[in-house]
Order: sequence, then C-alpha cells, then structure tokens
Amino acid sequence: MGGPMRDSHQIAILGLDIEGPAATWLNDAVVGVNARQRDWGFVDVVLGLFDRFIYEATIHEATERFYNLEYKSKEGILVLLHEMNSLSAWMVTEPDSYTFKTQLMAKIPCGMALKLIERGISAENSNLRRIVSAARQYEEAQRMVKVYDAQRERVSKKPPKEDTSKQSSCMPGQGHTNDQSHTRIPGQGNRDRPKGFSKPYGDRRPGHRSGGTKPIRSGPPAEYKSSAARPPYQKAP
Repeated sequence: MGGPMRDSHQIAILGLDIEGPAATWLNDAVVGVNARQRDWGFVDVVLGLFDRFIYEATIHEATERFYNLEYKSKEGILVLLHEMNSLSAWMVTEPDSYTFKTQLMAKIPCGMALKLIERGISAENSNLRRIVSAARQYEEAQRMVKVYDAQRERVSKKPPKEDTSKQSSCMPGQGHTNDQSHTRIPGQGNRDRPKGFSKPYGDRRPGHRSGGTKPIRSGPPAEYKSSAARPPYQKAP
C-alpha cells in the first residue's frame, strides 16, 4: 500500500477518515477540480493537515494546560515536572527558566512552598534542581509521618491483655479456683454435702451423731446392768 505509485489511493482512503474543516481543505486544495497544486504526495497531504489543523490546536492547548496544571499528592513533584516539560516543548515560545521555576513554586501546595521558603529556597535564589530536591524531601517526610500515625492508631486500638493469673482451670491439677462450695472442712460433717447424696449408715441408727459414723453409748450393755452378772473383781497376781 506504500510508495509514490499508490499516493492517489492513500489520499482517497485518507479522505474517507477525516471530516469537518480538514475534509473541506482536502477536497479544495488537493483532490478538487480547482486545486492549484496537482502533484500532491501522501506525505505532503499529511504534513499539510498537521500544519493547518493539528499544530495550531496543539500549541494553544499546550499553553493553556501549562498554566493550568495542578499538583497531585498521589503523583508527586516529579510527575508535575515531567508534564510541565512536555507541555512547554509544544508552546510557540518556551518559558524562560525564571518563569518555569515561578510556575513550579506556584503549583506546589502552600505548606510545601512555605517549608522551602523557610529553608531559603525560592525561584529567585535557587536553581530548578535544588527546588525539586527540597520538594522531594518534603514529600518523603510527609509519607513517614503518615506511616507513624497509622502505627500509633493501631497500637491505641489494640485491646488490653487480660490477667489470666486468677482464672480457674477446668483441668484437674491446673490453675486455682476461688470456689469453696465443695471444700470439706474437718468437723463440719455432712452439712455441706450436695443434695441427692445419701447419708452414711451411722446417721440412720439411733445413738449416732448426725455428723459422723462413731456411735455414742447411751449406757452399759444389758448383761452388765445387774450386779450378779458382773464378774468378780480379781486382783492381779
């Protein structure tokens, strides 16, 4: 599809893809009956369109965008500097060094500009490299402050540790418990026995204390009540 022999075909295809003033110019100046120049090549047509429509619009847009650029904290000073350099290359007259530095100082945040001025850095007495270096240091300091603030918030939101030294353990032989409801105290008998436990057999017999199993004698046995039944007292040999 390339080459001088196919320029007429390429120009015809180009005419199908453009519209508006560019299509009018192409029909009048290149392919029209009243065209003054008859030997248009495809490269000449492309350059003519660029000079008449694209270049002029690009110049005005680049100038307007250069003076309306804004600093973005997520992108930083380096991205702003790159955009300013790219747009200034498309301007009819590139801004001089002082204008460029003044625009850069005016676009950065007020807090950053104030810190730079306090350090003696400005468009009047500093070169562009020093301004950009100081701005990057300020950005790095702001990032570190945010990191420390986030760590401080995480520490403040962390719940306090619970004291497990006084907690009882459900496993035998582990931990301590303050529950003495089932602790047996000597002499207390069966008063603290849980409900449902049966009493010892001694508690159900007459003459026995309710708190133990040792019987209490109510008197001598029946066989010793009469004096006749008593064995005679004998002295030891």
